Amino acid sequence: MKSIVIFAGAGASRGVSAKKYPMAVDFKKRLPEGVLKNPLYVALDKFLAQHNSDGADIEHVLWELAILAQASEYLTRVGGFGHFVLQQNLLQKLSGSGQSGGDSITQHSNFNRQVGALKDQINSCVYDFYSLEPTMEELMGSWFPLLNLISSLGFESVDIVTTNYDVVLESVMDGLPDAPFKLPATSGRFSSLDVDAWRGAECAGLLTKLHGSVDWKLGNGGSALRPVIRVGHPEFDGDHGKRLILYPGFKGAPDSEPFGVFHDYFRRTARRVTHILFIGFAFRDEYINNILSMTIPGTAKVAVVNPVEHLPSLPFLQNALHLKQGFGLPENGSLLSSGGIVPFSLREVGAWLD
Repeated sequence: MKSIVIFAGAGASRGVSAKKYPMAVDFKKRLPEGVLKNPLYVALDKFLAQHNSDGADIEHVLWELAILAQASEYLTRVGGFGHFVLQQNLLQKLSGSGQSGGDSITQHSNFNRQVGALKDQINSCVYDFYSLEPTMEELMGSWFPLLNLISSLGFESVDIVTTNYDVVLESVMDGLPDAPFKLPATSGRFSSLDVDAWRGAECAGLLTKLHGSVDWKLGNGGSALRPVIRVGHPEFDGDHGKRLILYPGFKGAPDSEPFGVFHDYFRRTARRVTHILFIGFAFRDEYINNILSMTIPGTAKVAVVNPVEHLPSLPFLQNALHLKQGFGLPENGSLLSSGGIVPFSLREVGAWLD
């Protein structure tokens, strides 16, 4: 069985439209003035810049904010030991500080609210940026020609796996009637994701969004093991906790559904591929790298489309074809260099696929 997995990272969407789908570093440059001048953001950005030789992107910022929020929430949670330590003035007594326990609780509570407010401001930008739909012209210069090529080569199974949150691939399905993959959802007034499709032992040809999507939201009537996931709700409503996004770049085993189901399906799919094509994926997530290292067959053909100079030293990349190109073709189809990055070459990918 000739089967392929296309693994789409941030560079795949950036190739569709750099303006609409900024990568982590680009995202940070586009934050609104209210965020950029927020004292907490300024302090955190300065700290990260001092501790990261390559500079800090938005994923670093959100990761640190998440840790801060957890720590602050623990110290102010009524009934927790951290709250007890502050309330009984134990921290001040042991450290010799003159500040009262009540003052410490107020200080931590206020700080926790500031952290939450900054996270909400940044998360709002996530939905604003990534919920935009691509135009037909943008898809004609990227996904459409690639998928048409793959469809012409007789693949029995085409799976798309992505860590992106945007709706680019859903737009591909809308604009390409014979798209070789699907995102199963129920029909009706309130459409929901059909998670059982990823549980099927013989399923193939699915769009698997490992880290969630900007237009997914938890619905009523589900459970922790079988949540109801509404689709088609991309606007931020002030409550990120109700959304299905693992942000920033997730680097660990999923501890909630449907993410566990998606990763299990990804493992099963990777074990049976004959071809796997990575587009704009940076291989920074060790958890995903381990899955790939343990599952991709030694006989599988691997290719990476990414303009980086060198690929990381991972077992499944040892014999990979590395196309140092950016994803996306100019509208006129000519392979002209833009910004120092060689545009995507369908000819080279076609030779590798055949």
